[in-house]
Amino acid sequence: MLMTALVDPAAFDKKLFGGAYYGSCVKHFLEDMVIENGLLLADCKSRLIKDLERQINALPSKYGIPIQEYMVKALSNRRRFVELEAPSDSDLSSLIYRCPPDAIFTSPERVTCFKGSVPTETSVLSFLDYQDSRFQNRRRRFQRGHLDLEQLGYTGSKEIFARTVRFAKKLGIYDKQIGRTNSRGIKRFFEGIDYILDIWRKNGYFMTKNSFREVDIYTCIKHGCSKEYRIQAIDRLRDELICPLQEKYSEGEKRCKIKLHLKMDNKNKMHARYLDAQAAILHIDRGFDFFYRRRRFKANPVSFRSPVDLHRQESVVKTLRKWRDELPTAGSL
Repeated sequence: MLMTALVDPAAFDKKLFGGAYYGSCVKHFLEDMVIENGLLLADCKSRLIKDLERQINALPSKYGIPIQEYMVKALSNRRRFVELEAPSDSDLSSLIYRCPPDAIFTSPERVTCFKGSVPTETSVLSFLDYQDSRFQNRRRRFQRGHLDLEQLGYTGSKEIFARTVRFAKKLGIYDKQIGRTNSRGIKRFFEGIDYILDIWRKNGYFMTKNSFREVDIYTCIKHGCSKEYRIQAIDRLRDELICPLQEKYSEGEKRCKIKLHLKMDNKNKMHARYLDAQAAILHIDRGFDFFYRRRRFKANPVSFRSPVDLHRQESVVKTLRKWRDELPTAGSL
């Protein structure tokens, strides 16, 4: 659900801010990307970030101050900048081909310089073109739209999950029903979680041979169950869900650490189901058992939640915190 962009420092040349319109376009872009569902790409040596800051600091205060505030929020949060691996002598083109962004934003006069020398899937835009661009239309659709896995089909659903987990270093899965079902139900949850982990393995930027995969699964035990039932449920989840997933996604000496957190929700409040990928949180309305037989998607609305704007998404942040820290623990693996 995230859109990626690489910004050429030339796009912040102070000569471009002679009129109010350009500065307004820049602020709209940064607000959408930093607060909502965008990721800005940079190099791991932070040279691109330093070049951007140098240009922004030279802007007149009318434009520079609000733009600086967005940059500070993005940098301090670290959920809106992705640092790409690149050689020490790399330039923008090497970053672009290392991890092709959805769009490159540059100054109006440099747009033609980039076109023809970037991957075909990458748009080259000026901030003046942002509001009416295909990039913006797709960003809005991912951010505002309530999308349904059944209607999206295989290709569209795969894109949604790939965009959610692409830059995740760990995943959190929250679904109370996983711990309340029988062996048949666990098999359906296995298929859904397996589908997501396979997309993460194949599309995750940090999924190198040396990466350490870590997944936390939060679920609930039935209210009022006996100790014997709880032990049986933990054993069943370990044997039929956790161990098979760990075995499938461990390669060589690098193990996949999948940890089960079994909680007690005595007041029956934890209904919402989420996939937490740090930079993006995906609300999965009807949970992770989203396949019929033969991996045909059920009707299951999904929607994006931003973990950056804590004021607007306070309920989501509180819900995940409650799962992790407040619900009593019934067991863990």
